Amino acid sequence: MIMSQDQASPGRRRNAPEPSLSETDLQLIDLLREDARRSISTLAALIGTSRPAIRRRIDRLQAQGVIRRFTVETALPAATTADRGIDALFSIVARTGSHRGLLATIRQRPECRAAWAVTGTPDLIIIVHCLSVAALDGLRDHLARHTAVKSVSTAVILDGWQRDG
Repeated sequence: MIMSQDQASPGRRRNAPEPSLSETDLQLIDLLREDARRSISTLAALIGTSRPAIRRRIDRLQAQGVIRRFTVETALPAATTADRGIDALFSIVARTGSHRGLLATIRQRPECRAAWAVTGTPDLIIIVHCLSVAALDGLRDHLARHTAVKSVSTAVILDGWQRDG
């Protein structure tokens, strides 16, 4: 579990300057909040950087007191809707006619639950599940940076149903 600045250790001075956190730092913290047991290799792949860079970021965030500890919680009470995360649809317009490389990238992201190449515009539709708005934004930004992507539109799922079978 990542502890917030407000929950920093008692030894930390209250008037100490707030650490400057980059977008990558925030994405890393969101990924660790989702699953603090993720390996450095997995975190590096999800963020799109090297393992040593992730290790340095984690070490720096721990030294700054942003990350206090990693933990596993068990026997959680039933989750509320807000606790379960956010489901959304991403509609992607591709730059080229080939979707294979993009579909392979999408398949590697655990937040991506299903993806389809479709006729017309958009070219791809993806169902995603993220635990926070920040994680959803991070995933969207990651996909938007792919060289085969021209644009990404997001529709957050508010309500609905699903037929089994």
